[in-house]
Amino acid sequence: MKTRLLLGAAGLCVLAACSDKVVPNFNNPSLPPTGVIQNPSRAAIQQLVNGLIIQTRADFGPAIRDAEIIGRDAYNLDPSDPRWVTELLGVGQDLDPGGFGGNHFVNQYAAVRSANLVLNSVATVDPTAGVISAEEIAATDGFAKTLKALNVLSVIEFHDVNGAPVDVAADPDSLLPILCRDNALNAVASLLDEALTDLQTAGSADFPFTLPDGFTDVGTPADFIGFNRALKAKVEWYLGDPNAVLVELAQSFASTSTPLDFGAYFNYSTDPTDIANPFFLAQGTIRAHPSDTAAFEAGDDRAAKIIVGEARTNTGITSGLEFTIYPTAASPIPIIRNEELILLGAQAKILTNDVPGAADDINFIRNAHGLPDKTLSTADAAMDEALLQKRLSLLLESPDRWVDLRVLDRLDELPLDAPNHRVHVAYPIPRDESNARGGNIACQ
Repeated sequence: MKTRLLLGAAGLCVLAACSDKVVPNFNNPSLPPTGVIQNPSRAAIQQLVNGLIIQTRADFGPAIRDAEIIGRDAYNLDPSDPRWVTELLGVGQDLDPGGFGGNHFVNQYAAVRSANLVLNSVATVDPTAGVISAEEIAATDGFAKTLKALNVLSVIEFHDVNGAPVDVAADPDSLLPILCRDNALNAVASLLDEALTDLQTAGSADFPFTLPDGFTDVGTPADFIGFNRALKAKVEWYLGDPNAVLVELAQSFASTSTPLDFGAYFNYSTDPTDIANPFFLAQGTIRAHPSDTAAFEAGDDRAAKIIVGEARTNTGITSGLEFTIYPTAASPIPIIRNEELILLGAQAKILTNDVPGAADDINFIRNAHGLPDKTLSTADAAMDEALLQKRLSLLLESPDRWVDLRVLDRLDELPLDAPNHRVHVAYPIPRDESNARGGNIACQ
């Protein structure tokens, strides 16, 4: 799907009856008019925000799955489609921009359009009319811009050097330029900073809408700042600025005195109008890479994330290692949580020559999972351990293993299951997007 076709269908439940659990009616969605809803009521704002969350969630699980396959943490051994092996594991072929390589693009820009719909609609509200206050408008803007940035960041994580558009034009027949990786990341950083200003302007006001349970830890504008800064820290990591990473983490919820699971999550359910956790639905075919189990030390409680189960085979790849991370259809998936941020901080400290500080953070995570301290006296040893702990802590919940090794130019360290396999560096621009641009997909 080309960007110019990503119309206002972003919400699915916009102007429909949605509960505060964010359950849309997928079978009978009511879509808003394109562009803006004039003077929306509080109920309409709730539904617009519901739509933004739902569209942001739409590709979240599948994106993690594919990044974990490329990053050699997981397989999809569905024998009905060999591309889970041949294409994603690079068996003699590149990612097909008209096949699996065209993924992780359309849904994200549909969510960007959803965010714009929220922003443009709330902009028509007169704060003196008593519907929502100026502070609540600012809070809504900060929320929508942060989720907009999250979606564009996801596209950059997958497409890297091939670049990404950073917005969707109001005119569906217009195509905004594809920005090169660093330019796109800087645009996301600016958007997150705009959102920060909005959230700060909200002061002590609450959001004028109810968020699903997965956002409880960041459920007020003041607390949501921590989520916003956590995303900004990731952007700075991708840009190669470890000092800036530490500055942003200091304003996030990263803390060794906060529970490791503290953070923001996407919820799922068995409600007939909602969707179930995609990993639970795919538990019959998703398998762990054998190198995962080899990475656990004796006594590591994270080893329980993988059990020996039924062997599956697809195109010459076999694994009987099953994940236990999402045991029910309603299991939430983390967007970002404290444990990831502590380890991101350790990585940044290593690159600022604070190896002792990084070692403290790494050993804090090791201790939390039943492991003793490890002596880490060199930057190389500390980074190796940080990457390992991050991998084990974030199994099947983040694209970080693939993305981190790419950032550090270490993709050649990933194991290959056969000599003709390869590790993909980045997704191509989708073929439909290229066709819509007349083949001109060079980034700017």
